[in-house]
Amino acid sequence: MGWTLELRNVLAGLAVLLLVALVPTGVPAQTAAEVSNDAQLQKAYDDAFQAMLADPQNLDKTFAFAELAGRKGDFEGAISALERMLFVDPDLPRVKMELGVLYYRLGSYETARAYLQGALESPSDCCKRSSRSRTA
Repeated sequence: MGWTLELRNVLAGLAVLLLVALVPTGVPAQTAAEVSNDAQLQKAYDDAFQAMLADPQNLDKTFAFAELAGRKGDFEGAISALERMLFVDPDLPRVKMELGVLYYRLGSYETARAYLQGALESPSDCCKRSSRSRTA
């Protein structure tokens, strides 16, 4: 009987240690590789922003910036760039789809729905093919 009480105490202590180890401390743990990737992402983001500013009519540069902004978590920046693209060419279903995803991530579900619906209704075939393959 004495050893079972001791075993219970050991197991309880291990459980407490495990809980303490799993509770987040509020300080994000980043490895050196993640910090390096963050620095590389920031540089790519800054470079893409400058390239977009230098040539605002170039949709490829604008889309590249929007992709990097989304990866970086700058959803508003990505949305702004993508919406400017629709001013230049309103029939870009991929841009509408990206906008729908970004607005969804921001919690603006009605706006997201409108953009996604617009992508599906676009004369271009890219989004229709994607939706058919998901339902098949």
